[in-house]
Amino acid sequence: MGIESRKKKDRKIREQEIIQAADKVLSAKGIDNTTMDDIAKQAEFTKKTLYSYFISKEEIFTAIFIDLFTNHVRNFEISMKKQDQAIEKLKALANAYYDFYHENPHILDLMLYFDLGKWNYNNVREGLKETLFNLNQKAVNRIESAFQLGIENKEIRDDIDVQILVFNFVTSIRAVLFQVISGFWKDNLDFYQNFLNVYFDGIKKKN
Repeated sequence: MGIESRKKKDRKIREQEIIQAADKVLSAKGIDNTTMDDIAKQAEFTKKTLYSYFISKEEIFTAIFIDLFTNHVRNFEISMKKQDQAIEKLKALANAYYDFYHENPHILDLMLYFDLGKWNYNNVREGLKETLFNLNQKAVNRIESAFQLGIENKEIRDDIDVQILVFNFVTSIRAVLFQVISGFWKDNLDFYQNFLNVYFDGIKKKN
């Protein structure tokens, strides 16, 4: 391995160490209470070293989301491939979302920050922003393909534009998960499954 290749590999290892350390701090303290000092201490780096890898807290949080969400997309793709029917594919995806956010509830806080426009993307370099956009688009494309399959197979109503179906699905799932993961409902999983049953009954094509 050449010197440059070794440097790139070492940098990638250090970046991953920082991401993992920041994820622990974020999970324990939340977005507003997490500082670069906290992350540097957890990673056992100086603050100066931290800034040589990431230019801001927003950039580190973006990297955390990309790291975890990449695995999530991979998992729900596997779950969807095991199903033949479109609605079953979408149910598998919805359940994968529940598992993901149940295991990583702090990521829902990040999503809320994104949605409320609190994220300063000027503090995130273009490469990470492009990776985040492409990852999100990949997830949306998988969802859209499942809906399109359902329409073609006459499982799903064809009187609603597929883009609206996708948007409604994503926003509905996320809104309910905010309530479920926060513990607002006593029987969280039962409530979520009941919601899914009502939702999918509403989009089924009636004979």
